[in-house]
Amino acid sequence: MRKLTLYTLVILLFTHCGNPQNAKPQGTDSSGKKLKILFDASKAEMCGNADWVIDADAFNLGYTNTGRMMEGKSNEANPQRVPTPAQENITTDTREDYWTGALSAWAIDCVKEGFYVETLPVRGRISYGDKNNEQDLTQYQIFVVDEPNIKFEPDEKAAILMFIENGGGLMMIADHDKSDRNRDKWDSPNIWNDFNTAKTIPIEFDLVEISQLSDHFAIAQHPVLDGKYGRPKEIKISAGSQMHLAQGAQALCVTKQSKDENHGVLVAVGALGKGRVVALSDSSPADDGTGDVNDKLYAGYTGEVNGDHRKLLMNAIIWLGGK
Repeated sequence: MRKLTLYTLVILLFTHCGNPQNAKPQGTDSSGKKLKILFDASKAEMCGNADWVIDADAFNLGYTNTGRMMEGKSNEANPQRVPTPAQENITTDTREDYWTGALSAWAIDCVKEGFYVETLPVRGRISYGDKNNEQDLTQYQIFVVDEPNIKFEPDEKAAILMFIENGGGLMMIADHDKSDRNRDKWDSPNIWNDFNTAKTIPIEFDLVEISQLSDHFAIAQHPVLDGKYGRPKEIKISAGSQMHLAQGAQALCVTKQSKDENHGVLVAVGALGKGRVVALSDSSPADDGTGDVNDKLYAGYTGEVNGDHRKLLMNAIIWLGGK
């Protein structure tokens, strides 16, 4: 038998264990069917200086005095349901500028993992079990809502909760207090708390604004921290908020000032029925720095903390998909 040198062993280990792009994709179920992720854009996630969309081919949205997004009002991103060019043509070498949106890098990484991604556009409806809605949440396994700026209606709240209870994964991302981008007197921490008035999900956002680089991880091991993409060492919050937790939720990362693992929480996970929830207190980590040319974007996804945000967010998606 040929003796393996130490160099050869290192290369083999890196190829099979250390490089997520060469490892087996996670975005499929046991039958090999692609898991589907729906990125919400129905709650003014592209308003103001935000561009929390995976791809937009048009830039003609503005908002009314009630905060609703309307075509022909201004020059905000107007994302369509299916990103273009086609995701079926994405390879391991595809760059994030293949699509136009501040979440394009994240979405393209998801496609590389075997997931199928879509956007719920401005006129889309959030429902669960409505056969007349082509984008009903029953058609998806993961729902990503990054900094909503319009509050959820009662039927939408019920639909999202039912989605989770029946095995869906929710990624709930907020921003700082008074980050009301569409001037309807609602910002994302308040919107998430209003969504969760009944405390069905034991996670509540504090109405604060903080900026902090934290390496205070509250738990030794969890798939969101120790998943396929490796363990993040730091999380950078850039004008974000924080959370406090009740029994049933778990802190992954907390502020440096946190006195216990239930307060000053920056990243948290929870469960509801058969489903899972990941909560992030700031929208900046998902920003890839490119998208709507009318906005000032920042490369938080891979450009900060040595790519740790990418590790966190991709591990989170895989975990939400049940892996």
